Amino acid sequence: VGPRVYGCPELPERGGANPNYELEVSQIKTGVVQALLDQEMTFADFDAIVSGGANGVDRVAIGQSYEDPYLAQSIATEQMPGRRPIICFADWDKFGNYAGMRRNRTIMDIATHIVAFLPPHIRSIGTVEMVKMIKRHNAKVGVESPYYKHLTVIGNDVDVSSTENHVAL
Repeated sequence: VGPRVYGCPELPERGGANPNYELEVSQIKTGVVQALLDQEMTFADFDAIVSGGANGVDRVAIGQSYEDPYLAQSIATEQMPGRRPIICFADWDKFGNYAGMRRNRTIMDIATHIVAFLPPHIRSIGTVEMVKMIKRHNAKVGVESPYYKHLTVIGNDVDVSSTENHVAL
């Protein structure tokens, strides 16, 4: 999970192509692999990669849909060929502004291991709230619980008690 503008090929609000696109994609792919290595795991230990179908980090992980041309270049296709990723779409029409958080909750419920990207120069309210939700969940269930979610935060970590959103320093 991560910001929609990190690893996004186009940044319309900034006037077109993302000049850091290739570097960001490389950082995302390397970060996910390193997170698994830190847990002494590989992609073979998982049934599928789960993501939210949004732009940015989600697109690098699995694409925005099963028809998305970026799926062919995604982490899921490269690392788990022949296995279909799980895309948890946000239903903005049905749930309005809460759709993103509902999607994030679904991702958390499905996933056993979560890698969150919080680059220090990018504000991402949804990613911050996702990390807080996972940490609150883990505090309730405890490390020994089979429902514990293994979380790796790449970038600025989040203080669960803070009410502030993640902003660039």
